[in-house]
Order: sequence, then C-alpha cells, then structure tokens
Amino acid sequence: GADNDGDGLTDFPNDPGCADRVDPDEADPDPLPQCANGEDDDEDGNIDYPLDADSCFFAADDTEDDPCSRREAVEITGLRDVRGNTNEESDDFRASCSPFGDRESLLLWRVAEDRPLAGITFSTRGTNFDTVVYVRDACGGEELGCDDDSGPDFGTSFLTLGAQAPGTELFIFVDAGFTGSGGIWRLRVIPQLAEGANCAAPGTWTCAEGLECRDGAGGATCQRTICANGVDDDEDGLVDWPLDPGCVTPSDSDEADPELVPQCFNGVDDDEDGLIDFDAAGGGDPGCSATADDFEGPDCADGIDNNGNGAADYDRDGDGVRDPASDRGCACAADPSEDIQPQCNDGCDNDRDGVIDLEDPGCDDAEDDNEFHFPECIDRIDNDGDGLVDYPNDPGCTNEDDPVERNPDVLPACADGVDNDEDGRIDFAVDGTGDDGCLAAADDDENGPCDGELPALPPDGSARGTTTGRLNEHRGSCTVGDAPEVAWRVSLPYPAFVRANTFGSVYDTALYARNQCAPETACPVPDPEDPDPEPCAPEPTELDCNDDTDGLQSEVVFDWPGGDFFLFVDGFGDGFGDYQLAVTAILPLGGQCGPDAPEWALCEAGTACLADEAAGFPTCQRPE
Repeated sequence: GADNDGDGLTDFPNDPGCADRVDPDEADPDPLPQCANGEDDDEDGNIDYPLDADSCFFAADDTEDDPCSRREAVEITGLRDVRGNTNEESDDFRASCSPFGDRESLLLWRVAEDRPLAGITFSTRGTNFDTVVYVRDACGGEELGCDDDSGPDFGTSFLTLGAQAPGTELFIFVDAGFTGSGGIWRLRVIPQLAEGANCAAPGTWTCAEGLECRDGAGGATCQRTICANGVDDDEDGLVDWPLDPGCVTPSDSDEADPELVPQCFNGVDDDEDGLIDFDAAGGGDPGCSATADDFEGPDCADGIDNNGNGAADYDRDGDGVRDPASDRGCACAADPSEDIQPQCNDGCDNDRDGVIDLEDPGCDDAEDDNEFHFPECIDRIDNDGDGLVDYPNDPGCTNEDDPVERNPDVLPACADGVDNDEDGRIDFAVDGTGDDGCLAAADDDENGPCDGELPALPPDGSARGTTTGRLNEHRGSCTVGDAPEVAWRVSLPYPAFVRANTFGSVYDTALYARNQCAPETACPVPDPEDPDPEPCAPEPTELDCNDDTDGLQSEVVFDWPGGDFFLFVDGFGDGFGDYQLAVTAILPLGGQCGPDAPEWALCEAGTACLADEAAGFPTCQRPE
C-alpha cells in the first residue's frame, strides 16, 4: 500500500517496477516497459496501462500490441457443441467479471438475416477447469455479458444474452478463471430464434419460449404456440400461460386442463405458508410461477431445472445437504429461484445465525449480498433498550452467538419476576443470588436441566426440530464449544443394540447418549451419624458420543440393557440449526420383544417376534 520508489504509483498492477504481487522491489526498470512509457506503441489510440486494457494487463507489461490485429476468431455459427483448447492460444484479454485469467479461445457467432434471436445461451458444463465466458460486440468492442461460476458444475460458466438483431456479430471468449489454469473446454450454444425466424436445417435451432417451428408457405418458421397465441383455445375463460392450468409452459401446444387440478390452481394452501395459488397480480404464493404449476414450494425444491442450465434444486434426495449435482444458484432448499440471488433476498440463512434475509441484522436491503454480522448478544450493547446487555443477562439472548438481542413477547420463566418453581428464589442473576435452576435470563424453566420431564421420542423413532433459540445445558465428551442442544427421553424396556443418527440435519451436529439425564451419577448425601459410610464416586453416564460419521452428521451405537435412556442432539463448536433424529434397535435372538417394544425396535435378521410359552412373553425366535 506504499509508494516505495516515490514515482507516484503504488504496487502491482499500477507500478511498472512490480512484475507481480510478490515482487520485492518497486524500482522501475530502464527503459520503462511499453505499458508505462507514455507512448501509443500499438497505435490503437490508447496509451499504457490501464487505458489500453486489451493490450496491457499491468504497468510492467512490456508488450503493448493490439491482439485483435493478430487474433482470428473461429466461427461457430449454427453449431450446438464446440470444443477447443486454451493451451493452444495466447493470453490477450480480460473479462469484467474476473480479475484473473490466462490464455483464452476466441469464437465468433454471426446472427443471420433470416434468423434473428430472442436470446442466446453459452454453457461450459463438462469442462474440467474453472472457466470464464464473456461476449463482446467486436474483438475489442463493448462487453455484452460476462459469467464466471453460474454453471451447474463447480467453476463452469452459464451466460445468457437477450435479443440479437440480424447482422450482429458476437465475439465469444472462453477464458480461464485463474492464472496458470486452462486446457480443453466444452461449449454448448443454445440460440433461441425469434418469432418469424427461419428454423429449418442446416444447423441446430430452437424456437424461443412460446414459439414452435411450423412449416408454412415461406418454409419452416417460428410461430406462436397455442399457449402463447392470445386465444382461449379450450374456452375455459383463461387464456394462455401462465393463466390457463392446461399450459405447463408458454411452449405448450395444448390448453386442455389436466384431470387433477394443479396445486397452484386448487384454492388450497398446499405448502402452509399462508399464501394460496398463482396470482398474476403478485398476491399469490411466490412458489407458483403459473396456474399449471403443481408445486407451491420454492424453485430449489420442485425437481425442475427452472433456469435451463442442466442442474436442478439444492437437495433432491432430502438428506439435508447440498447434492453434488445441485444447481449452483440454489443457496438452500428454500431458495425461491435457481438463479443466483443476493444473500439478503434468497430465503436462506446463509450465515447460519437463525435469522433470514431482511430479518437478519446483517442485511441492509434486499440487494445486500452478505448476511453476516457480529452477534448482538456478545457486542456489549443494549440493542433492544431493555437495560440488560448480552448473554446471559438479556432474556432475548439464548447464547453468545445469538444474532439478535430481542425479547420474546412472553418473558421466559427466568426473567419474569415470578418464583415459578416455588423454591424461594427468583429468576436468573449473574451474581448467583437468583434461582440456581436458571442458566440464563432466557431460560424458560427455573428447574435444573434434568429436574423436569424431558420430551419422549415419538413412536416411530424419529424427530425433527431445531436447536435454534435453545440453551447450552449439556455437553458430550466428543464436543467442544457452547452450542445449544435438544434432549429426548427414549423408552426401550428390553435389551437391544441401539443405533441413532442425525443424518439429514443442516448443520454440524454432535450426538450423545446417556443412561441418565445428568452427565454423572449422584452419590447419596452421607449420614452424619454413620461412622463408616460406604465410599461413593460419581460415575459417567455417557453411553456413546459422536461428532462426525457421515459428513457433518453424527451416529451413536451402544448395547442397551433395557429401560429409559437419553439422547442429546447438540452442535459442534457453536453450531445450531434444523436437525433430524432417527433411532433404531435390534433385539437379539431369544430376547424379549413384547408386549411393549416400540415400533422402531425389531428382531434381528432371520428371526421374528413370536409367543414364547416357556418364557411367558414374546421373544425373538427363528420361524420353524
């Protein structure tokens, strides 16, 4: 950041003494390089760096030539799939959407007089290096579009341009995203012909949405489809896409309504978000793009490649994590669009703090592309003006990483001024004079973590929920940090081998099991009149603890003698979020399996739960 050689220029790429960012000396060479000598060496009307951007990549560049005078574009007009190799080219151009680059290939597409375009798309899917694709109206002309990483595969590009008039020349650059990278690239070109355009062979041509290729007196041309012709063809009072439920897309050639009314036209709030069906005026469900849409949810969870880039959705297998072949425009399954949106307008909790988009204090407006902010519950500021500051003092703070210091409508038991457990002590106090069952002002139970009744695991052995907004009351042997957790009581009256996991959770979980709620057994209070009390040492109650078994998800396994045990869904570090918990148990051969076995506890393979007269209760037996 300093002008070390006092020439008025600072650092790479501005100082002609800096060949790269790690050059240890700013001293200028003699003579000065062409890109810093004050002369128009290539006679193109632009002098030196940065004015001669196509010729000079940095001030120390010693070649100010006009690459367009020596580079010849390869014409690809009418081709759908093209291949090339940047290693066979030179490094002459830079894209506006990437500060880096390397050698690039230069291609040309000419828009024919009889083939005007409604749009054209370029995709480098299948290329094995990080690409950048940009298009200009001439070799050294104005950039019409640029894309770095919008493709469905990591590092690939996906660029769509709008209408292109006949006679237009598009200069397409396939570049590398990083210096030192490059190689064999693949480019798919999808031209979308405008209405009236010639769609006959040769070449691979596609009519734009709402058009279809039909033969006529003048040959094959792109004409409006039934679902885009402005006519109520099925006479149901609804015209074309998106209003007619018989039109799945504008290119649909049939307005006939389906027998089963689509979700976005059935008058039902199918996704239970308080919004119903498609409304052209914008007052309906935002998940509905048309009346024929049969899914009211977001585009990133509908199983459809909505933006046509060759990938779909965020998590199609429903395991809670991004699929390898997911659409890169989907930040989460709740993202309403497969196109890349600003973080503060994508329906996702990008910074994993439990608040989303404009509710997140890190979002200034819907165009803000960074949700992150310093947590209010550790910033030493009374953000909600209630006279209480941060965790554990403010009832709006469940932990130090809580993003928002905002009190709930009903104050929690440890901040309501009431002796809820009638033990003579009231609420949380940081000096220890309050109720010892209160871990923080946000604690909603004046009893200790294990004093109250914990929720029982549902009968099917699975549970879903969130640790967001919960307290940090327990910790397993395999965890670190102060993440909040949820505890479940599990009843399994018979001996079995137990397996529990958090597969499908959306954050880095930790899972541990105990034979009691508390982490250690309690010793009885010794009798002061007993001269020889029996020695007692607390023993750990943990059965198993696991942080990561499957990616960031957890699994515990243990042998269980029968009775109630306790499962704790925690987070690693300060992680929290939505979780899934699943429990299964295998009952051994000859072991009791009834009458009170839960439905998630089954006899081992090859055996069945059958009546056992000798035992007096059902046991796992091999069928005869």
